[in-house]
Amino acid sequence: MSGFKKPEDLARLNTISVFRDDSDEWASTRTGWVNEGNSATFNVSGHNNYYDATNGDSNSCLSPALELGCKMMSADRVAQVLSVPAEDFYAATACLDINKFAEETALKLLATTSAGQNALDRYQKNGRKIFYGPDFQPVPAGGPFFVNGHMTIKDIDWDKYLGVDSMKLGP
Repeated sequence: MSGFKKPEDLARLNTISVFRDDSDEWASTRTGWVNEGNSATFNVSGHNNYYDATNGDSNSCLSPALELGCKMMSADRVAQVLSVPAEDFYAATACLDINKFAEETALKLLATTSAGQNALDRYQKNGRKIFYGPDFQPVPAGGPFFVNGHMTIKDIDWDKYLGVDSMKLGP
């Protein structure tokens, strides 16, 4: 997902996860990096935004997340820190690409167990396919509006598809 074309550049990219349960704590996290010789370690901040119990959506034993929030550096910044020239990486990777990758990975993981395969079969038979729309900037653009905003999820074509548009901040 980094967009690097050369494996040796990718090998110099390390990540760590910073997870916060509380949305206010997550809002205060900042993306950053530490240089380590010709490599660098970047932090990725994450937060699961679960449905509110007061609206009746989480009154079961399952409590799905409304959204999995993530803050990370742009491909441009990572390439700059690692001194990777523009011709050696694709800067066009977008949030929607990461969401597609996450869906593909989840489907592959489901297929690895019998319970997961049963859920996957049920989804493929009855579930709605996801249409990924373009990323959008919060209005007004800025950190607090990004952190407090959400991706949009809407029904498309008489409930045949889910439309998902991801929010981004930056280039």
